[in-house]
Amino acid sequence: MPVRKHAERKRADQELRESEERQRAVFKGIPVPTYVWKKAGDDFVLADYNDAAETITHGGVARSVGSTLTAMYGDYAPDIARDVARCHAERATVKRQMRYRFRSTGETRDLAVTYGFVPPDTVVVHTEDVTERAEAETALRESRAQLRELAGRVRSARERERASIARQIHDVLGQALTALKLDIAWLQDRLPTRQRAELAEKIRGMLALVNATIEQARTLVTELRPAILDDLGLLAAIEWETQEFARRSGLRCDLDLPAERIPLDAHRATDVYRILQEALTNVARHARAQSVQVSLRLESGELVLDVRDDGRGITDGEIADPRALGLLGMRERALVWGGEVAISPALRGGTFVQVRIPCAP
Repeated sequence: MPVRKHAERKRADQELRESEERQRAVFKGIPVPTYVWKKAGDDFVLADYNDAAETITHGGVARSVGSTLTAMYGDYAPDIARDVARCHAERATVKRQMRYRFRSTGETRDLAVTYGFVPPDTVVVHTEDVTERAEAETALRESRAQLRELAGRVRSARERERASIARQIHDVLGQALTALKLDIAWLQDRLPTRQRAELAEKIRGMLALVNATIEQARTLVTELRPAILDDLGLLAAIEWETQEFARRSGLRCDLDLPAERIPLDAHRATDVYRILQEALTNVARHARAQSVQVSLRLESGELVLDVRDDGRGITDGEIADPRALGLLGMRERALVWGGEVAISPALRGGTFVQVRIPCAP
């Protein structure tokens, strides 16, 4: 029996050694630099590292085994020690991205660091070099910011052009049509009685055509740039727009506006008004709704515009559709000012659109 127990113990010891060697090989072969920190009193000391860590430090990490966090990381020690201590205390994974300058090479790199707790008193730290990814993300953010700025300038130029065309139509075409109407009426009054009777139908047709053209010109001017937005402000423009929407669409439109004027500059007011126009247009085109509710309020320094309909409801696919240029335009208008547009199915059916734009930079 003792011989058998000895053989079993020897075999178990051999299997344990082989298991530890396999684990050691796996640890050494982890493709990202990995460090093992063990609790030592109030501090942590470096207990082990893998081949990737040795490569990235050009062998410098070997001289640091047994060193404390403070001794190994210098100026970076407070942040790293805080993360290691938090991981150890909470028994939880901690992640951080940081810029780190390697003393061995002098290079500064972006690192994604993950701290994982291993009972009873060990923290394993994985570091991944994400410099290229971080640079690409930075370049992408800068490119998007430039595109948004360009888009904002294009929208501002378009609004100025709309206003200019509207003024020209109003001042030139509108005055010409009004003068033509007066001239026709002047001629009608001065025709001989017999000729006036013969030409009465023709003159009435001419006056009707001029009146219709004047009305179309007024509608075009309003669509290009509603004068009420410049003259009376955003609240009056929203009230007028919802009334016109209800008249054109036949839908009931409930409006809730604040009693006091909202402190919003002209450019932001224009974008809020255009977002409302697009939201109401989408209701008329796609929602198959019976009514729509529009509300505007101030909330923690932000203007909040809600548009809610009782139609069929928007789908997730429609929200994410890259061809939905109207929705994209709404988001971009808000994003220029650091705001956002949230679009979702309403809880009781229909679609809910919420716009948030800071009233000041």
